[in-house]
Amino acid sequence: MAEKDNQKFREHVVVQLAEHSTSIKNIYKNTERILNHLDTLNGRVRKNENSINFLQGVSAFIFVSLSLFISLVAFLK
Repeated sequence: MAEKDNQKFREHVVVQLAEHSTSIKNIYKNTERILNHLDTLNGRVRKNENSINFLQGVSAFIFVSLSLFISLVAFLK
């Protein structure tokens, strides 16, 4: 009788380990997918930050240029 119970227990443990192994594989796949998506999003954010910095630089140049031009016109009058 004990031999039969031990066999059932072993089979149960093997089934549980197989289920856990499958779960771990799914978690690993999802983690890889999420990390790849995060890298893609970080690339997009970095590109947008660079574009914003460029526009800020251009805006600052235009502001300084217009200020100097207005000052020069006012000084020459």
